[in-house]
Amino acid sequence: MKAIVIYESLTGNTRKAAMRIGAELTSEGIATEVNSIADINLQALSEADLVVVGSWVDGLFSSVNGQAERDASPRCQTSPARRSWCSAPTP
Repeated sequence: MKAIVIYESLTGNTRKAAMRIGAELTSEGIATEVNSIADINLQALSEADLVVVGSWVDGLFSSVNGQAERDASPRCQTSPARRSWCSAPTP
């Protein structure tokens, strides 16, 4: 069996979780590769029997008025990933 763990991390926490998941899968005898979303090994992805995807979560449970708060936040300008999140409509 082959596995690939793909992650995106803003603060490093998701990367740490991805590495731990990869290590655990490897310890169970599963050939595992861990890749950042920016550097996916497409060959490993196409051969994987198991794909684990992890992403950061910031303000997942924000209020209905969260869009205005996000738009006003200077954090929305710190990275492309945050800008994408900030521009997403609040559900």
